[in-house]
Amino acid sequence: MRVGWPLIDTLASVPLVAMGDPFVVVLLVASALAMWLRPSSQAWIAVVTLLVLAGLLCTKLVLRHRAATAYAETLQARGDQVVASTMEARWRYLLEWDIFDRTDHALRVWRVDGSGRVRLVFAHEIEREMPLTEASRALGTVQNFLRVHPFSFPVEQQRPNGLQRVLWSDIRYCWARSPDVSSSNEAPAPDASVTDGWPSPTTPGLSGVPIRCGIWFGGTFDREGRALLQIVQIGDVLQSRQVR
Repeated sequence: MRVGWPLIDTLASVPLVAMGDPFVVVLLVASALAMWLRPSSQAWIAVVTLLVLAGLLCTKLVLRHRAATAYAETLQARGDQVVASTMEARWRYLLEWDIFDRTDHALRVWRVDGSGRVRLVFAHEIEREMPLTEASRALGTVQNFLRVHPFSFPVEQQRPNGLQRVLWSDIRYCWARSPDVSSSNEAPAPDASVTDGWPSPTTPGLSGVPIRCGIWFGGTFDREGRALLQIVQIGDVLQSRQVR
């Protein structure tokens, strides 16, 4: 959250719980229901609710610090130089966080928990941009996306008729096809989803397991590299507009 925008562009975040966290939602709904059933005890119920919520957040704060420390120690042991990183609470999990980071060579997703366990979930290699990818940076959709997504990466697609696409996503919107990249040897199933004649974008992870993402921003180009359409794709829903 950029609390000082537009005067200050610094991002402030303390990810103790995920958005719409079910544990917090259940607590608040139960509190509201108790107040409705016992109107005479509303003040007492509110105090108890705040105390329970404060206890939950304080516990999460301690566990988050332990998880962040374990991640930092893992980086130090590996000798990794991280350019940027962010930590997000996992939805529906009390003790786990996801950490997304960028090095000079890769975008990575780590899973950490309050006990200090750290696991690399998957990673995507950062490659040198091709001319078409560089051209896509001039599109308004891509510029708006890149402005607020520090863990972004591009994927290029081509059709036999010469049409080309460049789509950008952020590693935070992605997942590996295998539930456990580090231990699975099972070949991933082929992508069956097709949107507007294009297959769903995938990109190979460093482990060889394809990575899929839920959100893409980019554009379509002709065989000469001229921009034709700007694209926003969320899941299998595609919106496009002509480049003017």
